[in-house]
Amino acid sequence: MFAGAPLAGCERLAPARRAVLPSALSILAEQDDGKPLSMLLDLRRNSRDQLDVRIAEGAQVYDGRRVWSLERGTDGLSISDRVTGENVRLGAGATPRLLAVHQRTVWLEARSPDGGTEVRACSMKDGRCGVTPVPDLPLDHPGPGAGFRVALERGELRLYLPQEQETEGVALASGIARLLGVYWVRGGTGEADLVVNRTFRGRAQVHALARTITADGDLVDWPSAAPLVVEARWHLQSGADGWSGPRDGSFSVAAVWSPERVCVAGRVRDDHVGPGDQLTLHIDRVSMILPATPTDAAPDATSEARMSPTWLGATYEACVPSSALRATDRLPFAVLYEDADPGEPTAVITSAPEVDGVPLGELLLLAPD
Repeated sequence: MFAGAPLAGCERLAPARRAVLPSALSILAEQDDGKPLSMLLDLRRNSRDQLDVRIAEGAQVYDGRRVWSLERGTDGLSISDRVTGENVRLGAGATPRLLAVHQRTVWLEARSPDGGTEVRACSMKDGRCGVTPVPDLPLDHPGPGAGFRVALERGELRLYLPQEQETEGVALASGIARLLGVYWVRGGTGEADLVVNRTFRGRAQVHALARTITADGDLVDWPSAAPLVVEARWHLQSGADGWSGPRDGSFSVAAVWSPERVCVAGRVRDDHVGPGDQLTLHIDRVSMILPATPTDAAPDATSEARMSPTWLGATYEACVPSSALRATDRLPFAVLYEDADPGEPTAVITSAPEVDGVPLGELLLLAPD
């Protein structure tokens, strides 16, 4: 016996539990025009120190195991489990208002028999409904320091990462009226990942620095800030069977602006540049098509644009006069590359999808230093 020694080992000391950090974040929001915005963020920064952001049409919710699609109709809400194929219809009256989605429950506001309104909480699994209060969404998640946080500030959706709590965070989208669902994803199943890759597409917000450059096709006078690189499979809009990876078709894009014009530039990577390959730029209401092979045709009478083949693909530079754009610091934006290799389906890779001809990406004109 060890005299005077305290007794030890009588109780098993439980190891301190460590919070599992989220790997992704699924957000469902309502925009100012009433339309849903479905976003999926990979919270692990890529090799270029950027967050990969995807977007899906309609109301989509992902929790790591399931991908649900919610569609309002004149007779209720239809919920489809994209992984299992199961469907549930909630007969909540004519065009119910979606209030919140949390875990596997959806809250709806619908007309009551007496002509007023009532709030119902319905299971996304079996459609059973009851009456429970609308929950507070999980806008925070534990992590190093202050952890992760989602915030809606004056119509702008922002994400604060553990190392950026004292900064302005990461701007995700503007024109947001309400947050409807927030899911912190900690790992996912293979079946759900396959559905996610078919449902969500890359969506980029590109920051334009306030700089003056010479639009001469030479990129030496461009700022050294890291460009956006579009090279992932989920950036493909179509033609996945004809695309073998970044060497087969990918591009980078950077942007600058001055009071006179907005300019974009970057590099295209393509192992076989042919006459059918082309780059399309959408900046607000202006669209430009730049053939990857030399041509005498001007892409647009109101713009300056050049594309020059290189041994790895091509470089491009294009400018649009400010008079052709709306007077705002946030412009709809997308860059799209079509790789038409002989004997293969044309692969189309893009920085952002489009809905009704409007690109869902955004060009943010930063204030001068």
